Amino acid sequence: MKAEYIISPGTALKLWLGGSIIPDGSYTIQARSLNALGEELASQTYDFKLANQQNSGLKITVNKPDASIAAGAQVAVYHRYYHNKYDQIVYERVWEGSADIKGQVIVPGSLAKDGNDYVVTALGTEPNFFYYQMLRSPGNYTLVVL
Repeated sequence: MKAEYIISPGTALKLWLGGSIIPDGSYTIQARSLNALGEELASQTYDFKLANQQNSGLKITVNKPDASIAAGAQVAVYHRYYHNKYDQIVYERVWEGSADIKGQVIVPGSLAKDGNDYVVTALGTEPNFFYYQMLRSPGNYTLVVL
């Protein structure tokens, strides 16, 4: 698989050879700059690992009460835990934002640590709704009326 950027004054064109989903694995990206004669001036490489499936954190789908997609719903994720100093359960907000056009929210494992419990709230319209649900990370969940 190969990708190239062809750059001329004011123009950049990206060509992808292949067209299929890149499989999981380790890859290297190389960027090169060329002068007008096509001679390489500089280059830089970046190594990375690609994982097409989320395997940590939370993936949440929000549906309206009629089961249609709740695009744009306001979602908040709170870490629920027992705080020894205060001798009570506390809720720490770790993420908030809007569901995407598919009604989905992805909270990475760096925010929703595996093995912890989270209270997730979702607020939407048409019709008005409010959901809350306790979820454990990692996981792939759909919020429903309880």
